[in-house]
Amino acid sequence: MEGAWSGTNWPGWASPPAGAARSTATSPVARAANWREQAALELVVGAVRRLAPAGARALIYEERSDRLDAALAGAGANVSRWNRRALAGRPASARPPSGPFDLLFLRLPRSKAELEMSAHMMAGVGAPDARLLLYGAKDEGIGSAPGRVDDLFPTGSALAVGGHCRVWSLARAGGTAAVRPHLDDWLLTFDPEIAGIGDSWASYPGVFAHGEVDAGTRMLAEALTRAPAVERVLDFGCGTGLLGALQRSDVPEACLDLLDVDAVALAAAQRNVPGAGTLLADGADDLVGPYDRIVTNPSIHDGKAETTAVVEDLLRAAPRLMTKKGSLWMVLQKRFAPEPLLAAVFRQVQVRAEDRLFRVWEGRRPIRTHGEPNDRA
Repeated sequence: MEGAWSGTNWPGWASPPAGAARSTATSPVARAANWREQAALELVVGAVRRLAPAGARALIYEERSDRLDAALAGAGANVSRWNRRALAGRPASARPPSGPFDLLFLRLPRSKAELEMSAHMMAGVGAPDARLLLYGAKDEGIGSAPGRVDDLFPTGSALAVGGHCRVWSLARAGGTAAVRPHLDDWLLTFDPEIAGIGDSWASYPGVFAHGEVDAGTRMLAEALTRAPAVERVLDFGCGTGLLGALQRSDVPEACLDLLDVDAVALAAAQRNVPGAGTLLADGADDLVGPYDRIVTNPSIHDGKAETTAVVEDLLRAAPRLMTKKGSLWMVLQKRFAPEPLLAAVFRQVQVRAEDRLFRVWEGRRPIRTHGEPNDRA
């Protein structure tokens, strides 16, 4: 397996996304994949001194770096965090901490629905005169983002502009909307139209494929074969728990674990698949097997950027996590070609289904290395 892992966002088994620069010869200024996060962070950190936050209580949502925390604390603010996602091992929660908070820092989410829900939930723990500091990159939609929350934060202006990013300072005073501060205020139920898992499925804003079943998950669900002998199943990157629920309907007595990085996704999964084990984690490092079957529609998005890191992380861990005869079922877009990596991990690899956009892969019988102890057949 030495050399199989590139450690980059676009290893040899994945084609760049449509429109991505293929060489620095045609792209004079090469940007890192996370340039938006870095530029937005620089801008909001630089704007802290203009807020005069001494003595204020500040709440930061989903900022990956600790630099904003340090800048606020250095200026005399009392800082708290709300991490919805357990990125890099951070503690995470589906709900914000108790307030009241004077300053609400919100890094623009990818989903417009998540922006609205997050702003409402933060307003619910904000002081009556709280200010929302909304920041992000131009091509993420930061220019028009205040329009999504102007019923809550009706007035304000740009606090800082630069690096293709913007920081908005928006006032809570005068907002006309009734605040929807609770997670279940945002519950949406829908019929996934997949046999075996019921017609009332729970979802929340910001969860992958909110309110619907995406085409890749549907293909994988339809391709999965019956697994009458399995004792333990893992739905890795479970979202609302649909694939795990399908496995439970097939083998009700199996032990099912649902893993996701998103605490809100797990809240939905707990509604949809009561009694399943839930694991809030950013990858496979803390998992303990052995599993007879792993099912996954892995995330390849990190904001607007794309990365294969989640897939590589799971495949690295698979031999340690699986039984001798275990199988991994995975759906990926066809522009990804993971067969060399799968062949380095499993004795048997095959395509189980495909269409114009997606392929379903199955790897069976993981190859043991370094004496992995999971010897249950």
